[in-house]
Amino acid sequence: MSRTGWLLAAILFIGFILRFLYCWDLPLSGDESVSLLQAAGKALDYPSRIPHTPTPVRQLQALMEYSPDRGVRDVLNSMEQTGMHPPLYYLLLHLFLRSGLDNLFFLRFISILLSAASVWLLYQIAASILDKTTALLSAALLAASTFGIHYSGMLRPYPLILFLSLLTTDLLLKIETENNSRRLFLLGFFYSAGILAGLYTLYHFIFVLCFHFLYAMLTCRNRSRRLMLLSACWTLIGIFYLPWMPSFKEQLDVIRTGNYYFHSTNHPLKFLAILYDELFAGRLLDRYSIIWLTLFLGILPAVWFGIRNVLSTPRPRRVLLALSGYILLNLAADLKMNSHTLATPKLLFFVLPAGLLFLAAGLRKCWSKQPAGKLYALFLIGFFLVNTSAALQNPQTVDGPDCLKPFSSFLKETSPEEPLCILLNKQNVRFVLSFAYTSPKSWNLAAIENLQSNNDIFGLDSIKSAQKLAMIFLAEPSEKTAPLPREKTVSLIAQAEEAGFGLCRSISCRQKNTEEALLLFTPVRPEAH
Repeated sequence: MSRTGWLLAAILFIGFILRFLYCWDLPLSGDESVSLLQAAGKALDYPSRIPHTPTPVRQLQALMEYSPDRGVRDVLNSMEQTGMHPPLYYLLLHLFLRSGLDNLFFLRFISILLSAASVWLLYQIAASILDKTTALLSAALLAASTFGIHYSGMLRPYPLILFLSLLTTDLLLKIETENNSRRLFLLGFFYSAGILAGLYTLYHFIFVLCFHFLYAMLTCRNRSRRLMLLSACWTLIGIFYLPWMPSFKEQLDVIRTGNYYFHSTNHPLKFLAILYDELFAGRLLDRYSIIWLTLFLGILPAVWFGIRNVLSTPRPRRVLLALSGYILLNLAADLKMNSHTLATPKLLFFVLPAGLLFLAAGLRKCWSKQPAGKLYALFLIGFFLVNTSAALQNPQTVDGPDCLKPFSSFLKETSPEEPLCILLNKQNVRFVLSFAYTSPKSWNLAAIENLQSNNDIFGLDSIKSAQKLAMIFLAEPSEKTAPLPREKTVSLIAQAEEAGFGLCRSISCRQKNTEEALLLFTPVRPEAH
């Protein structure tokens, strides 16, 4: 094997190990619990099973497990009626659930493999349009990036969509240069299958197809044979996607009504800020702080060097133009529907790896400028790696709750064998299922809206009979205040004492904007039973 091959193998191995370590003990996040609910074909059951009163955890865990009476048809029904994504990833996850291996890391493993394989695909793309040295650097950046590691083990469609977007782009580049008719036909077949798989995985994949269309128009407008092949591929893709079009239309109607949970503010500058955070600063600095802004401006020259460098070469220039069109089309659609999903993994899964091509080209250009250029490149790479190191030291789920792991560990240590009743302050499907998944089967769990203001909670018979009672107050990321202010804490403790409970322990988990809290109560009077 050549020196380049050995270096690529080392990059792939290190990338896989970093993802493996990051995901090893990662708890189930909110949206991931919904993925299991969908993959088990039980999403339609859940609204009637939300535990407004203490419910055995085992009953909630069963909703996220495979049942012989729930098959592929149930998964499709769940996705058609309650899903926000097409069904392919959830059907794959359903097959994993059928194996009966009740292990969260096992379920994450396919995502980890797809994420690691995406590093190899990025190398293939970079080697096709740039050169092998820049390709190695691009692959190394994706392998060691906070973004690549953080999203690598998600029980969500994003690792699969990252893989498919890079796979189909690599196949498109091969179609551009292939002259053998038989191989060209095979490339067209696999390209069509990959695009169709992407469209059945995430609706936003349509923008990858738009990127391919723009690139093909820039590349093949005078090459009728390839345009005919790609036109035939796109026509077949449209035909085979027709069965899902009614569901797609229903989801568009949902977006137009605004009846979905991922509302946020959105603008192009925020998108750039998230790109910067995902690579350099997200685990180190507060967004928009003085240091954050200074370092952000310090990175721009490397990006500019990379863009200017590739503009002199036809294929990278066409990739850059098509990528710009991809971003503009996504932004236009986002603004038109007011859906606020531009600055999310739905767009980053393709933009960020593609952007690494130009960052790698810029770093290589800086390295050629002695000696200041080498120092500048080393500074940026060091900054990049420090952010990755911070992520590895504190693995986090993508959508929370961030307190899940410390709170669950604390409760298991304080109540290893005793029955415990957990009360959450959110009737939020994601958080309830996350806590249920990680809790012992002997515990009970309930989600009570406005728990901190509920004056009757200690009067419930199921609460009075509890041997231990844990109240967990969660905050949404959009909330700017603590879910349990001090005066509410004092009031709850007073109510608990009147009902025969005493505060045993309290801990908190601080996020960027809020502080989530856990209060653990135990009976202090015999009559409390």
